[in-house]
Amino acid sequence: MIKCKTTINPAQYITMLYRCRVVISSIMILGMIIMTKGARVVVRTNKME
Repeated sequence: MIKCKTTINPAQYITMLYRCRVVISSIMILGMIIMTKGARVVVRTNKME
């Protein structure tokens, strides 16, 4: 859970935002790769039929 502090360290806040961005971007990239692989598999199965 997120704990609110009276004094927020700007460096910690920036690093936290950066980490969140990295996590979101990596998840998006993984999703794109999975989608493209899935599409390729579908195309292959359609060609085989």
